[in-house]
Amino acid sequence: MSSTSSDSESTTGRKYKPRVIKVEQKGIYTVKTLESINSLREWVKALRASTPYISRLLKIFWTLSPTRVSILIMAGLSKAMMPSLIILIYKRFLDQVQIVMNGQTMQWRRMILLIFLGTGVQITSHGLDVVS
Repeated sequence: MSSTSSDSESTTGRKYKPRVIKVEQKGIYTVKTLESINSLREWVKALRASTPYISRLLKIFWTLSPTRVSILIMAGLSKAMMPSLIILIYKRFLDQVQIVMNGQTMQWRRMILLIFLGTGVQITSHGLDVVS
């Protein structure tokens, strides 16, 4: 039983040491080129290590105020969708400008709707910044 606990401690407590890829001699200095760190692997290791603490923190927040947690999650998801929505509205607006530049008649209702949508998205985006 003690051998398994020492084995797990030796693997988790061991610090990563990068390998030496190339050694050069420049004057009196020896320059060692080390292998680059795998940032994705390090990120996953850190996420695994912090997952229990994150879940405990989320449970505490949920027990204090489920409504507030729900609002913050919805605000975060909405903020993530805002750039795509803004690009879509701007594209439609520029399509209308292109139609007019080609000599066709402007669709005034669509243009006014796009202006109001763009304004609403900007106001909502700023409101979401305040909430979160």
